[in-house]
Amino acid sequence: MQPGPPAWVQRFLPQPGEKLHEYRDRMLPIALIAVAPQRARVARMRDQLDDDQRTALDAAVDETALAIEARITSAVIAGEFQTVKPMTGVTMARDLLELVDKGNTRFASTLSAEQAKHFDFADYLVFSTKWEDALNSQH
Repeated sequence: MQPGPPAWVQRFLPQPGEKLHEYRDRMLPIALIAVAPQRARVARMRDQLDDDQRTALDAAVDETALAIEARITSAVIAGEFQTVKPMTGVTMARDLLELVDKGNTRFASTLSAEQAKHFDFADYLVFSTKWEDALNSQH
């Protein structure tokens, strides 16, 4: 029999009898600390854009984040996560990637060729969006 994960890893897993909201409340502060440096980095990237680009970026990110949240919510409501089928995961991944690509296409047209070399829409989307707000609204 193989041993389980080390004790320090087990502390990050849901504990026996722990409700989902309790797990979220316990882990969210740790996750926020972990992403803080990345959020600061993408904020600095945003600061290098001009006002029109920041407006376009904010609109594309807001629209994309809302679409991702809506897609995941509809999957939960429809019960897509109740069965573990690889193609369900593939379909979800494709849908989410299409949403991110659409946001990137919308925003990329505002960048210069030099800016496009250094700016990554998906990186910005992941770390600038306050995903924890969606988790908190699930109370």
